[in-house]
Amino acid sequence: MKPKADQRSLYDLLTKLKLLVVNERDLGSLLGYGIVASLLPFQSLSRDETERKYGQVKSCYDGLDLLITSSRTIDSYVLVCEMKERVDPAIEQYHPDHSVPEGGTDEKSQADQGSQAGLLPSIFLRLTQRSSFNPEDRLVRDGIALYHRVMDEGRPPEGRKNTLTQDYRSIEDVFIRGTR
Repeated sequence: MKPKADQRSLYDLLTKLKLLVVNERDLGSLLGYGIVASLLPFQSLSRDETERKYGQVKSCYDGLDLLITSSRTIDSYVLVCEMKERVDPAIEQYHPDHSVPEGGTDEKSQADQGSQAGLLPSIFLRLTQRSSFNPEDRLVRDGIALYHRVMDEGRPPEGRKNTLTQDYRSIEDVFIRGTR
């Protein structure tokens, strides 16, 4: 049974996923690709920046919920391969002068930059501008770093907004700023 959406947090979801995936590199692959795959279909009609941020975090929660469910019956390697089929082409098609992968939107969506503004374009920018690691390795490292950061921070503070804010900051810091 899926918990109520307002009860989820990265801490709880990553704790559950870690019970199913013991190899740290596999966990990093699942998290790195899982976060990006979760954000690919994200669209928000809201003009409120905070609401868009929270929507992105909830999209990541949904993706992690799906990963947890799938990890019970499907090998982590197979799951990563499935996500790579969606994520790798999007990274390859990304152009820094666009906020989304080339061919990924129509004119209306490009005009409404708010629908995609946020995590995904910034993650793509970091993945395509860094030459020290290939994108796959960077996503694995970021997935591992996210896991350790969230576990080190522990349970988020009480209150839904506090949880969403902390989780957004964790994703943003690890996947965009490269801070651990």
